[in-house]
Amino acid sequence: MDKDPLEDRAIPEKALAGTDAGLTRPDLKRLWRKPPRMDAGQLLTLCVLTGLAVYAAFFLFRAVALIAYPYTADYGEPYIVNQARMISTLKWIYKPIQEPPFVIANYTPLFPTLLAPFVKVFGEAYWYGRLLSTLGCLATALTVGLLVFGATGRKMPSLLAALSLLSFYHYYEWGAYCRVDALAVAFVAVGLLLVDRGFPVCAYLPLFVAALFTRQTMIAAPLAVIAMLWSTERRSEARRFALGLVCCVGVIGLALNSLTQGEFLLHTVVYNANLFSIRDMFLYLLHLARYSGFYCAFGLTYFIFVVSEGRRSLALYFLIFSFLAGLMCGKVGAAPNYWFEFIVALCWTLGLLWAECHEVQGRGGRVLSVILPVFMLLQIVANFHVPHTRYDYSQTPTQESKAQQAMLLDYVKAVQGSVLCQDGGLNLLAGKEIPYQPFEFSQLLYQGIWDESPILDALVAKQFDLLVLPFDLSTANLSQERFTPGFIQTARDNYGLVKRVGTSFVHTPSKKNVFMD
Repeated sequence: MDKDPLEDRAIPEKALAGTDAGLTRPDLKRLWRKPPRMDAGQLLTLCVLTGLAVYAAFFLFRAVALIAYPYTADYGEPYIVNQARMISTLKWIYKPIQEPPFVIANYTPLFPTLLAPFVKVFGEAYWYGRLLSTLGCLATALTVGLLVFGATGRKMPSLLAALSLLSFYHYYEWGAYCRVDALAVAFVAVGLLLVDRGFPVCAYLPLFVAALFTRQTMIAAPLAVIAMLWSTERRSEARRFALGLVCCVGVIGLALNSLTQGEFLLHTVVYNANLFSIRDMFLYLLHLARYSGFYCAFGLTYFIFVVSEGRRSLALYFLIFSFLAGLMCGKVGAAPNYWFEFIVALCWTLGLLWAECHEVQGRGGRVLSVILPVFMLLQIVANFHVPHTRYDYSQTPTQESKAQQAMLLDYVKAVQGSVLCQDGGLNLLAGKEIPYQPFEFSQLLYQGIWDESPILDALVAKQFDLLVLPFDLSTANLSQERFTPGFIQTARDNYGLVKRVGTSFVHTPSKKNVFMD
C-alpha cells in the first residue's frame, strides 16, 4: 500500500483545536486537493471576460485622457460649453439666427444647464462635461448588468453584458465627450431598470422626461415601455405613463417655447432636421456590422427566439424601437452616438440569451457553452483596439496634439479682434465670442432656411483677424459639408495662409505672416 503523504507531517495541535471535533487527516487531505479543472466552455468564457475587461480598461484610459485634455476633442463640444456659459449668465441659448453671433442650440437644455454651475465656479472648460459623460457611460453599463441579473439571477451573464457595453467602438470613441448622449442614455437605462423591477409610474416617468430634455430624440425607450405594458395587460399603467410623458414634455416644452418666443422649437426641431441620406444610413449600418457584427447576430437570435415562443419582453421591444431610432443615422452630420440606445439593447439581450443558452441541458448545452464564447472571442478580435497605437479607434489625446492646440490658442489670444475657427473651443478658451457655427449654418443654407450674406459680408470686410480652418483655402475641391462654396470662395478671395499647425491652417486678411518675429 502506498504511504499516506500526510503521515510524515506533524499536525499542529492548534490545528486540531478550536472546535469540538477539530481537524482530522481526511479534512486536511481535502484542503490539499487541487481545484477541479475548467471545461472548454468555462475556459473560453474566462478568456471572453478577460478580453472585455481589458477593453473596459481601455475605455477608462481614454476617458481619463480626455478629462485631463484641456482642448477640443470633438467638433460639438465647445458649443455645449458655450451654452452652459450663457445659461450661467442667465441668457437664453435659443435666439434668432438672423443676428450674430451665428450659433444655434441643437439639443434640449438639461445637459448644459447641469454644466452651468461648473462654468460659474471653474470657468469654461471641458473636463466637467467629459466627467459627467463618463459617469453616464459607467452608470449605463452597471444598469445593463442589473437588468440582466434581475431577469436571470446569474452573475456571469450580467458581468458579460455590462463589460460588453464599454467594449463597443461607439462608446469607446464617443462616450466620454462633452456631449449630451451618454447622460441621456443613462437616464433611459435607469428608467428601464425601474420599469423592469415593477416600480410605479411616478418613479420612472421623471427619468424618461429628463432623457428627452437632454436629447430630444430619446423616444425609443418610452415607446418600448408603452408597448410592453400594453402587451402584458398592464394597459392602465401604459395609459398613465403615456399621458404623463406627453403632459410633462408638452408643458415644459411649451413653456420654453413661449419664453423664447418660439425659438426653442425652431432650434431643437426645425434647425436640427438636416437632410437625410439613404446612402449614409447604409454606410453606418455597414460600419455597425463591421465592428459589432456578432453582437447584432446575438440580438437577432434573441429576437427570433423570443418571438417564436410568443414572449413579449421589455428587452424585445427596446431592441426593436432602438434599432428603428438608430436608422436616423442617415441624417447628414450623424455620428456613432446614434446607435447608443441600440447598443444598450444588444448588450441587454446578449446577457439574456447567454443565460438562456446555459440553461440548456445535455449535449446541446455543452455545445452552446463552447460556441457562444467562441463567437464572442471572434467579436473581441474584430473590435481590436489599443489606445495610442495605430489600432486606436479614435485618436486618444497625446502630448503632441496638446502642444499644437496650445500654440493655436496662443495665436488666437494674440490678436485683438474677432477670430473665426472651425474649432469654436479656441474662441471659448481665449475668452472670445464664437461668431459662427459652420456645419449647422451650412446645412441651414442648403435647406433654404438661412441667408449667408451677413457672414460673407464680414469676410469681405475682413472683420476677422484670423481664420483657423481644417484646410488650406488655396486647395481645390474642398469639402462643402461644414463650409459652403460661397464661404470658401469669399474667404479664398480675402484671406491667405500664413501658418500650418498640425491639421489646422491659419489665415489672415493679408499674405504677411503676422506671427513672424
